[in-house]
Amino acid sequence: MSNPVFTSGVIVTGSSSITFWFKPGGWSADYVIVHYSITGEAQQNVYTSYNANTAQWEYNVSNLVAGTNITYSFTYNTNGVQYDSDTVTFTFGGGSSGYMYNTLVWSDEFQGSSLNRSNWNYQLGNGYNNGAGGFDGWGNGEWEWYRQSNVSVSNDNLVITAEYLSDPYVFASRDWYQFSGRITTKGLQSWQYARVEARIKLPTVNATWPAFWLMGDSCDTTVNGAAGGYDTLPTNWPSCGEIDIMEHKNSDSQICSNLFWDTRTGTYPYSSSNVSDNPTWTTGVDVSGYHVYGMEWNSTTIKYYLDGNLIKTQDISASNQEEFRNQKWFILLNLAISGTFTGPATPNIADFPCSMYVDYVRVYQ
Repeated sequence: MSNPVFTSGVIVTGSSSITFWFKPGGWSADYVIVHYSITGEAQQNVYTSYNANTAQWEYNVSNLVAGTNITYSFTYNTNGVQYDSDTVTFTFGGGSSGYMYNTLVWSDEFQGSSLNRSNWNYQLGNGYNNGAGGFDGWGNGEWEWYRQSNVSVSNDNLVITAEYLSDPYVFASRDWYQFSGRITTKGLQSWQYARVEARIKLPTVNATWPAFWLMGDSCDTTVNGAAGGYDTLPTNWPSCGEIDIMEHKNSDSQICSNLFWDTRTGTYPYSSSNVSDNPTWTTGVDVSGYHVYGMEWNSTTIKYYLDGNLIKTQDISASNQEEFRNQKWFILLNLAISGTFTGPATPNIADFPCSMYVDYVRVYQ
């Protein structure tokens, strides 16, 4: 008999504190014990507490110092049968400076069997460009056609699946062979000055481009196929703003953290000569396993995090970066196929289908 499926890990919650967490994958635990030892100290064996807000078992540890090595594992029981997890070692304090925001104000734990439409809208199609009068690959030369059917919820995960089919879908006199999914909280949920994070596992397939990102509420893109079975590009990007918490391409062992703004002050139609950004690459990341990708911002600074460790600090105090200060922001999750960010790379039909898995999305203020 195989062990029940679960996810687990450590979240850095402050400059000297962490939370161990354990999340059953579609089953109920009778209890969960965390076994942990800190360098030079005896092992502790503690019953965790169930957190109904996050649908996981948790235990907090404080008074830690940077560089501390922590070894931990879990014992869990379901239906009277006890199981033990593998042992993991975690080093605390590798760049984390503690969070500004620690009160959970919104989350989606992706429980149940369907997408929560109170939280998420779909974006469909290939990004129609009203200015050019045609589909524009969402402004990035992407190949895919986004569909609702490529987004699902199972085993307490959001699953966005990219496909490459031999028989095309014909729309607007074009053959579409690649399909995937894109969802957004636009029109439903948005925030100003917050910590936004998600626990995600990515495909490592050539020509894939998964992303976890935000756009400002002023972005005039459509949702749910409102333009006629498909959605449109924002006409006012980048003056409406963009924050890329995580982007990944192909089979790379690195992720990109970025942001876009207009070099002018105010809201304007798109102009290629007024686009500014500042990408940062974090290397040595095995994206095929789950990682917590996060970002928090206030009126002067955006901080980017990987597994609770600070990886980038971005100043946003310039007068022409007002888009980061004068509005709320909505979340997007998508899995693109090809496009300028990937090379562009040519997808191999044998590599598909492949999926992006999202364990949770959480917002703190």
